[in-house]
Amino acid sequence: MGKNSEKHKNKKKRKRTTSSSNSSISSIDEEIRRKLKKKLKKIKKKEKRKKKEKKALKLLKNEVNKELILKKNEEGPDKSLINEILQEKSKSLAPMTKEEWEKQQNTFTRVLDKETGRTREMTLTIHGFPSDVAALRFEWAWQHPKRSRRLKNIIGNKKTSESSFTYCLRVMFTMLTIPPWCRLPLTLRWLSAEVMANLTPPMHMPIVSGPVKSKKLKSPKKKVQSKKELTESQMLHTCQFSSSSSSFL
Repeated sequence: MGKNSEKHKNKKKRKRTTSSSNSSISSIDEEIRRKLKKKLKKIKKKEKRKKKEKKALKLLKNEVNKELILKKNEEGPDKSLINEILQEKSKSLAPMTKEEWEKQQNTFTRVLDKETGRTREMTLTIHGFPSDVAALRFEWAWQHPKRSRRLKNIIGNKKTSESSFTYCLRVMFTMLTIPPWCRLPLTLRWLSAEVMANLTPPMHMPIVSGPVKSKKLKSPKKKVQSKKELTESQMLHTCQFSSSSSSFL
């Protein structure tokens, strides 16, 4: 009997310890939940404050803009800004001078090459197109050989041993041997003889080397007759008319 009573007491002690441990765990969980709830409330309050501040700033900006617009309407438009805009437009619309045109044709362009990182140099020009539309079509096909109907099946991809310059030259010289461009009376001008390639265009397309120079086309001047010549011509005309009228009579 004594042993059984001891066992029963031990079981009761174990139950008490387990119940106390469970109660302590539940109390810890409740404390954590309370802390988390407090943190969430603080975060929500901060977000609400930020939203309110943003709305207030927007309202202030709108009010300030309205006041500025009203002041401008009262005072009138700023003449300085209008003058600057007009000057910029006049510069863009102004025709190029002879020196500016030669610089554009012969000097370096400020575009960087993707492979080398250096500035690109103009080496070759093609001219002699019958119209601007034909020139633009040629340029578009040269820039987009994979999208062009006439070139996408002829010109392959760029080779690994081929630079971008040689690839562009290959595309261009193949274009010159394909209709409709092979029929055009074009001329090729190499701006520097050092970069001239061994590629040959069709026989009727001449190759020229040297920089581009602009020349003014001389309009045919009409001969201004002097007063004496005018009077003499008028007299001859009247004499001829009088003789023809007398013969008619």
